[in-house]
Amino acid sequence: MSSLIFSIKKLYTKNKMFGYFDIYSIFFIGIFLFHILMWEVMHRYAFVAVFALIPLSAYGIKDSMVIKKDKNILKYILITSSLLLICGIGNDIFKNLPIINKIPNREMTVVSQEFPEHDLVAMNIPAKKKIEEHIYIPYSFKRVNITYWAGGATLDSQPKLKMKLYSESGKSIDWRSNTYKAPGNYSIVIKNTSDENVEIAAGKSYKIDLLQESIVNHKNNYLNFDIVR
Repeated sequence: MSSLIFSIKKLYTKNKMFGYFDIYSIFFIGIFLFHILMWEVMHRYAFVAVFALIPLSAYGIKDSMVIKKDKNILKYILITSSLLLICGIGNDIFKNLPIINKIPNREMTVVSQEFPEHDLVAMNIPAKKKIEEHIYIPYSFKRVNITYWAGGATLDSQPKLKMKLYSESGKSIDWRSNTYKAPGNYSIVIKNTSDENVEIAAGKSYKIDLLQESIVNHKNNYLNFDIVR
């Protein structure tokens, strides 16, 4: 909150030189507006803003003692903060309205690990072999949709590959059913049931970006999927 207050104050202050803290303020507010209000919300996005949060918070705490004296700035901050809060709460309420949740075939993504086509690489699965990726799903979900190849082709379109989903205890989970599954740690296993090698599209990224484990024994390669409810 102190970071948000200081960021808004810096942008409303007139007759000043444009400095480093103005860039920090624009960066922090941009991260907040884009990722929190207009895009998917994932835990890893918080780490991007840490570098700006630390100095902004320090100056925000310092200015909080003085800001009460400037009624105009206080008014702008209260109005802006209230609007952001109303937008965030309103967006969450709208998504959970009973009438919205009853819309037929409506799906909501709870975890998305989809890569643009230029980040996809061809990953070879030898005959009768399998690949495995451990994932953490923070919310209850219904299905796991795996993209087999670029262009959005799903795993169902490749009969030589069979997928299984396992809970942390090793129990096999029916990943196709529309019943809710509990949040937690899961393993996605894809096996090549044929007698020839089969390629599957994998995303190229880094653990520090996704905060997920890569495919076992395939560093920086990740399955291309989205998990819906």
